[in-house]
Amino acid sequence: MVFMAYFSIPALLFFFVKKKKEVPFKGVAALFILFILFCGITHLMDAIIFWYPAYRLNAILLMITAIVSWITVGALIKVIPIAFTLKTTEELETVIKDRTHELTQQKNNLSDIAHILSHNLRAPIANLFSLFEIYDLKESDQERKETLDKLKFVVESLNKKVDRMAEVVDWQTGEVTNQRLLVSDSIKVVLDTFKPLIEETQTKVNLSFNNANSINYPKPYLDSLFNNLIGNSIKYRDPDKINEISITTSKTKDGILIDYSDNGIGIDLEKYRDKVFGLNQTFHENKDAQGIGLYLVKHHVESLGGTIDIESKVGVGTKFKINLKNQKLD
Repeated sequence: MVFMAYFSIPALLFFFVKKKKEVPFKGVAALFILFILFCGITHLMDAIIFWYPAYRLNAILLMITAIVSWITVGALIKVIPIAFTLKTTEELETVIKDRTHELTQQKNNLSDIAHILSHNLRAPIANLFSLFEIYDLKESDQERKETLDKLKFVVESLNKKVDRMAEVVDWQTGEVTNQRLLVSDSIKVVLDTFKPLIEETQTKVNLSFNNANSINYPKPYLDSLFNNLIGNSIKYRDPDKINEISITTSKTKDGILIDYSDNGIGIDLEKYRDKVFGLNQTFHENKDAQGIGLYLVKHHVESLGGTIDIESKVGVGTKFKINLKNQKLD
């Protein structure tokens, strides 16, 4: 019975290895088959020796069994560290789930990049068209030269913005690291981009950083955040008031809090609160409205663990409280 069991085990192992094409460590499996087979033969020889004294043959078989055993031990020593790295079915399912989530996130990120590119380039391009129209209306050479200087400035700003959009693409693909940034520098870049519109609309910008001017953050996201907020404040200004924007920062335990406000036409939150940060949601009859800016702002903030809250009243203006968390510097 023992002999039959010893022979059945290697036979079943051989059948399994042959049928299962992707069995890991087939060499070790073959050595186990030989080891068990020779163990079975030695048990058979014990039964034979009871009737016939074949001691020399038994010694040879025991020696072969010992050799196969030690070869098997050596093979196990080599493969055990590798075997520890193999994942269980549950672990593989988790990896697949995480990878699926990652691919879905990358797909969403690519969609966001497309929105960022189209939305954030719209303002400087609109500035260019406005300046071209102004240029055509100017009569003196001096006035045209001044307009050309403004055109040059806007083109330079547009070039910088394209470079920043390229950084967004790199960051989404993991090629841009978090940086130690000054909030004031990011705001200055955005204000330079909107300079012609700010001058044209006589927009007043109040800044106060309260010793909370630095943050560890991806530069493209911080620039894009202010680009969208300031752009909206200019676009949806109240024509009956002097347009005013206020940006104040204060320190928090793990980052900074940005208090952003304007005195524009405001949003009816009783009607639109659930949609205010939605994609392609517009709340005013502005022909340039795309319904992307606030969606991007919320995405930028929350994707890095921050929060954003809004207060707004029609005819009064809009306030944002934005909590940005310091990111780990690479």
